[in-house]
Amino acid sequence: MQLQPQILKILSDPKFQDETTEDVISDAIIALAETVGWNPIVRVLITILLDVSLMHYWYDVVACLFCCDCHQRDLPCESNYLIALLCDCLRISPDLGKTGLDQDDVHNLVWSIVHQLKGVGYLADYEPQSDPEVIQYQIIR
Repeated sequence: MQLQPQILKILSDPKFQDETTEDVISDAIIALAETVGWNPIVRVLITILLDVSLMHYWYDVVACLFCCDCHQRDLPCESNYLIALLCDCLRISPDLGKTGLDQDDVHNLVWSIVHQLKGVGYLADYEPQSDPEVIQYQIIR
């Protein structure tokens, strides 16, 4: 079985359709990563974030990236590219495709990844949209 369908099956499982299940989804992704490795998993998660038709999975994908400590992994892409992608997902869908969520919480989730990837303090005034290293990867859809 290909990896993307396996990941989408995890993300679409009805028992995970609550924002409080981020850790449970991440546990399932971690278990899968133990058999296939992290780079293939992160590649699929990035592919999902690139696909607007899969927007309803974006919040869970971002939560998985956070819960799986993506900033401590050897990413299959530049960290600045991932930051640009996360910012573009927020631009397209401020709730990352999951209605009913507080947008501040969603932005905080993305920021929690960004500040770790960039190595800036949580309360830093860093703005990825103004960072030339991120802008070079600006994703336009």
